Amino acid sequence: MATPAGAQWNGSPGVLGSSTDAHTGVAKVELSVRDQTANRWWDGAGFGSTSQVWHLATGASSWTYADL
Repeated sequence: MATPAGAQWNGSPGVLGSSTDAHTGVAKVELSVRDQTANRWWDGAGFGSTSQVWHLATGASSWTYADL
C-alpha cells in the first residue's frame, strides 16, 4: 500500500483485504508496514524498528489489521 506524494494516512480504520489460494486455502495472513520516508517499520506501537516486523492479521480469506 502506498500513499501519493504529500498525502497522509491516519491508519483508521486500519488495513483490510482478502486473499485466496485455490490449492490449499489460506491459513493465515501476515503483513508488515514500512514508512518509506524514514525507512522504518511498524513495530506495533510506532515506526520504531529498523528491521522488518511481521504482524498477524485477524482472519484469513477476509482479513483485517487494526493496530496501526
